[in-house]
Amino acid sequence: MADAGDDCEPSDPTVYPGAPELCDLKRNDCGATSWGAADEAGSVSAESETGAWTDLTATFAAGRSGSPASATLPDDGTVWVCDGTFYVALLAATGSSVTAVLDGGSAGSVLTAEPSSVLRVQGVKIQNGAGTAAHEDEDDDATFGGGNYADGAAVTLVDVTVSGNSANYGGGVYLNSGALTLDGAVFDTTLTNNVGVYYGAGLYASLSSLAARR
Repeated sequence: MADAGDDCEPSDPTVYPGAPELCDLKRNDCGATSWGAADEAGSVSAESETGAWTDLTATFAAGRSGSPASATLPDDGTVWVCDGTFYVALLAATGSSVTAVLDGGSAGSVLTAEPSSVLRVQGVKIQNGAGTAAHEDEDDDATFGGGNYADGAAVTLVDVTVSGNSANYGGGVYLNSGALTLDGAVFDTTLTNNVGVYYGAGLYASLSSLAARR
């Protein structure tokens, strides 16, 4: 780390010349006087409950379509994901009294399942998604799938809570030409307190198969 004379923010241990860019809305490396939030695109960071930061970008970026990377979410704190597309299988290693939360920050769908993909999500809460814009079969100004947008995909939600999301179609989940399984293996899988402005507050499904089991 550079000395305080070269450090643009000496009181912040994550900001110094040559520091890795974190997904934290800060100019971490003290460079680029025209820095903006877009410079953090493609970065992933974990912030612990004590305020310590870890750069997870390399782990998330290692995945490819059809060959996702594997990543375990920390036991505590928050994982911040900046703009980008990541192919990753996430394991939430938490106790029964702790809920791992995937928060969309009101900027698009929290989770997107691409055509022909298989998505399995277990033991998390999906919240604060605002939907994916422009679906070829609907109004160009509409949004779809606040919590989960799936087009031509097979989705399984196990012990998942989808809550506090919104979209014009499918505030919680939007499913087109795919399959959805709601599985309460240990707890219940619930879709609650979502908003569908036009149709489907919890779920909007078209030309799809649905299954629920416990």
